[in-house]
Amino acid sequence: MDILYKSRTFKALVLAIAWLWVFFASGSSFGQGTSEESYAKGLEYMGQGKLDEAVAEFDKALSIDPLRVDIYITRANLYLQKGQSAQAISDYGRVIEIDPANVNAYLDRGNIYSIQGQDDLAIADFSKSIELNPNYAEAYGSRSYVYCRVGKYAQAIADADKAIEIDPNTYFAYFSKAKACDQLGNTSEAVKNYKAFLGIPPTEDKYIKLSIDYAKERIEKLKPE
Repeated sequence: MDILYKSRTFKALVLAIAWLWVFFASGSSFGQGTSEESYAKGLEYMGQGKLDEAVAEFDKALSIDPLRVDIYITRANLYLQKGQSAQAISDYGRVIEIDPANVNAYLDRGNIYSIQGQDDLAIADFSKSIELNPNYAEAYGSRSYVYCRVGKYAQAIADADKAIEIDPNTYFAYFSKAKACDQLGNTSEAVKNYKAFLGIPPTEDKYIKLSIDYAKERIEKLKPE
């Protein structure tokens, strides 16, 4: 009987160890729940506009499973809503560490750098995104915009043309090309592309509104006498 008891005890111990392995491997932790539960709760808080509470839940989810790329991306977007660009950049950097082929992470981080005026870093991220996906129209369009801003007009036009070739609805590529042509004195091409930019319904964005106003103003000024 002692042998039978020991045998049963051994089997129970093995089953308990196996259960614990499955429990921890699934991303669970005593008293914490799962990363998915915390992530879902964070998304719920986001929908309610409770941004600080959402961040806390995403932090909790990542403490359980620190390799959840989707949570880093969501938290990065949340940080942007809160005006915390540095934290967003950090989260995109973490995404890239985990998944070096994540083209969107390079694009999104590049766009933050672009808004901050860190042009070299923005161009580097857009270039990496293009390297990973040579048919990424948005990355060409974004790089075109920065090239134009730093006075590299030929590169800006080339990238804008590539973006438009891949996806004719890449509206900000028309704006970049128009500005580059404008700076180079190519009035007809500038007007043509300003009008093309205005002809595509843009997303709601304060920067886009400024670009729309600028395009309208330039079309008016570039009209023949």
